[in-house]
Amino acid sequence: MPDKPRWFSLKTLFWGSYDLANTIFSMAVITLFLPQWIIDDLGLPDMAYAVVLSLSMLLVGLTTPYLGQRSDERGDHLSPLRRLTMLSVVSTGLMGLATLLGLPPVWSGIVVLLLFIPANYGFQAAQVFYNSLLPQVSTERTRGKISGLGVAMGYLGSIIAFVVIFPFTQGTVIAGYAGRTAAFIPTAIFFGLLSIPCLFFIKEKKTPRLRPKQGVWKRYLSVLKETGNYPGLRRYLLAAFLFLEAIHTVISWMAVYIQKVLNIPDLNKIPIFLAGTAASIIGGLTWGFLTDRIGPKRSLIIILSGWLVTLTVGALSDSIEVFYGVAAGIGFLLAGVWTTIRPMLLTLVPAETAGEFFGILALAGKAAAVIGPLLWGAVTLIFSTIEPWNYRLALLTMGGLILAGLLVFLGVKRELQV
Repeated sequence: MPDKPRWFSLKTLFWGSYDLANTIFSMAVITLFLPQWIIDDLGLPDMAYAVVLSLSMLLVGLTTPYLGQRSDERGDHLSPLRRLTMLSVVSTGLMGLATLLGLPPVWSGIVVLLLFIPANYGFQAAQVFYNSLLPQVSTERTRGKISGLGVAMGYLGSIIAFVVIFPFTQGTVIAGYAGRTAAFIPTAIFFGLLSIPCLFFIKEKKTPRLRPKQGVWKRYLSVLKETGNYPGLRRYLLAAFLFLEAIHTVISWMAVYIQKVLNIPDLNKIPIFLAGTAASIIGGLTWGFLTDRIGPKRSLIIILSGWLVTLTVGALSDSIEVFYGVAAGIGFLLAGVWTTIRPMLLTLVPAETAGEFFGILALAGKAAAVIGPLLWGAVTLIFSTIEPWNYRLALLTMGGLILAGLLVFLGVKRELQV
């Protein structure tokens, strides 16, 4: 009898360490401190942050299918992963330095938002190449567990953001250095340091795939055309576009939502986010095992159904106690989405095309992340006279997008036969 494939090893820990590292950026910059600084501290409208976030996502969506195909041809996903991580780390550090220049607050906000474009681009685009390494560190029988391990390690990164980064914002680490912008430089440092095991100790088996030379746009269009060669892939990408549109937006605005609806200080938000983080760690491991046992499609259907219930409860409640449950539900289900979407894609396309089609999945996800924030900003602006109900309506709108994504996803009938 063949040995049972191993899913927990030094190699998988090195791979998962990148999830740990980049989640520090996601939690500290995207979720907690940048949007609140822009909207609450500087008094700029939600749309200011939405436009910049959407622009950076648009750039990711337009470039990663081409870059993913090129990395497949070279059999090299680590080199672009290193370059993009460095771009994000350096830009995040510069965001922190820009706040120390003594500029007027609004101008400081503009400079930081401009630097956020390359910081978020590097963070988001790098995930295409990180995900493309999953076949290198797993087998078909262990992809769910290893993907879930990465997600669980990622949410340990969220705890680091709370335990290590948050004290900087309170001025308890460096005297005179406080406020939400004090999170940027330490985030860059921890993101860079904790990504080292994956970037330099993972060994990739390079298997180049030679293809005819094409111009950038012809190559880009050929990648999109190839999606028609795999039954179920285009429907899956459309579904991902819809539900990720909601999920990316909820992640980016959750701290602002809690502030506007519950009106509590940052210190009181931390236990709520910690509840979500703890649930995320459990969720990554749980959904990893379930994905390998019942399949990524069934798992994702359950997860999206759970999102509908959780967002509805969150939109209709104003109780802090209920929000602990909402945060835990979002964390548990968010981990499920990140755990299942990678193995789900690999049931539809061959592993040797991982970079190419993870790039296409990024196109769907980042195009969604362009429209989602703009939709959120539009809803909160149009209904601004009934604040905080404008935020509740925005959250319900995200629930509607998840419902649409679930209905489309139910039609994915065929998986790759291997």
